[in-house]
Amino acid sequence: DGSIPKDNPFVGRNGYLPEIYTLGHRNQTGLRFDPATGDLWSTEFGPAGGDELNRIEAGKNYGWLLITHGNHYNNEAKKLGSGGVEGYVDPVIWWPRGGNPGNLVVYRGDLFPAWQGNVLIATMSNRALGPGLVRAVIGDNGALVHEERMLTEIGTRMRDVVEAPDGRIFVLAEASAFASPGAILVLEPGAEPAAQPR
Repeated sequence: DGSIPKDNPFVGRNGYLPEIYTLGHRNQTGLRFDPATGDLWSTEFGPAGGDELNRIEAGKNYGWLLITHGNHYNNEAKKLGSGGVEGYVDPVIWWPRGGNPGNLVVYRGDLFPAWQGNVLIATMSNRALGPGLVRAVIGDNGALVHEERMLTEIGTRMRDVVEAPDGRIFVLAEASAFASPGAILVLEPGAEPAAQPR
């Protein structure tokens, strides 16, 4: 209904707007709930690098402008460094210059059972990550276990990724003068390989 939730972490605190849920974000480009756990995840652009995947927790401070893995465009020194500072939350993943993550989804479908609980992230840069799709495996401790890059051979920026009710994955590929007129890509399991004669 557009009203401020009564349990927002800053309701009634002097010096804070009651609408605020978390602090210290620069440029969030993706925001989705995990349908199984209710955890809120976000992707975020950093300055000249330092792009992030974060698990959002009420009332926490994610560090921007004081902490970043990127470099300020004006070459200003980082006020508190790149992470590990008490009172601030480090990203689950950070990428060097040019990750440019788009939207994300936590996969909970049945078509790709090995991907259950993995975070799928659309990416847009031609640099560090390359445009495509990142599959991030997050461990029970909340840390990155494995990262896989997919669809990079298409060569165009990916903006969004969603899970369909039937478990297929839809990826929005941007129009590009160099590689693609834009498309919605559908990921589904391939057919089992045919038995080879002996």
